[in-house]
Amino acid sequence: RTDSNFGDAVVNFELTNKLIQNKFSTLQKNLIPVVNGFTGSDENGDTTSLGRSGSDYTATIIGAALKVDLVEIWTDVDGVLSADPKIVDDAQTLDELSYEEANNLALLGGKVIHPKTIVPAEKQNVPISILNSLRPEGRGTYIGKNGFTNGDGIRTITYLQGLSRVDVNELESRHAQNIFLRLFSLISRLGIPIITINKSATHQSISFITHAEVAHYFYGEIKREFSLDEENGYIGNISRSNNLALISAIGCKPEYNSSITKKIYDTLEEKNIEPVMFFNDPSALNISFIVSQSEVKNTIAVLHEEFFQNKLNINVA
Repeated sequence: RTDSNFGDAVVNFELTNKLIQNKFSTLQKNLIPVVNGFTGSDENGDTTSLGRSGSDYTATIIGAALKVDLVEIWTDVDGVLSADPKIVDDAQTLDELSYEEANNLALLGGKVIHPKTIVPAEKQNVPISILNSLRPEGRGTYIGKNGFTNGDGIRTITYLQGLSRVDVNELESRHAQNIFLRLFSLISRLGIPIITINKSATHQSISFITHAEVAHYFYGEIKREFSLDEENGYIGNISRSNNLALISAIGCKPEYNSSITKKIYDTLEEKNIEPVMFFNDPSALNISFIVSQSEVKNTIAVLHEEFFQNKLNINVA
């Protein structure tokens, strides 16, 4: 049972769990229920859609409601990999991920799982296995409470392409707070999906990363909203940059974030890759940064080599 947002419906878990439990309690023990994914219904009985990866989401909704031992998600890869195998030929299959690591991966571009899939399973501590239907003998990736089994390194590298940046620059300090308030109200009103935000410490600029398909509309609406502010000099200029991508290193222990950030930065500098913008939340399980979209494959390849491939140090005398 969901709300009426037909393309991305929000589940009413309290009611849904009761309905699932009641339905399954009436089934005979030797029956195997086959349930379609993606769909629910609103309070009027109209069919709704859970959105992309809604079948996996349906599985964890049912599994969590019934508090099952395991939810298996069968896909076309061997589990969660250390990088996109289309970019890195020798990408490694991860044995396990924590719920939080898997959620970070899904939010930041991982195609194997959708972030909503993790939520109901984590609430009921129901583990998930990601398995390959083309190679059913494989171990796959186990998602549960455990994580951080990779020492002080990272677990996987992922990316989001097709991004744009909208910048509001040179804010007049006396009007900055009012402009921030109006900016976030505009985002809420328009329903713009913001990937990440970066603000200068001096309140002189703020940047929004969003999907390219909505960036043109978002940029136009900001220009209209703040046209008088630009004329009066409260804002220096509003600009937009296209063809960007977000690269994320996921699974870093917070206490190792600074050293891993330095290692990433040094690797990029050595390979002449210039990050557009770095994001480092000390409490997060990821380190993310923006690069030009043309640098995505090269960036992932060099970072994967740095963090995942065994190296041999040779001293020559």
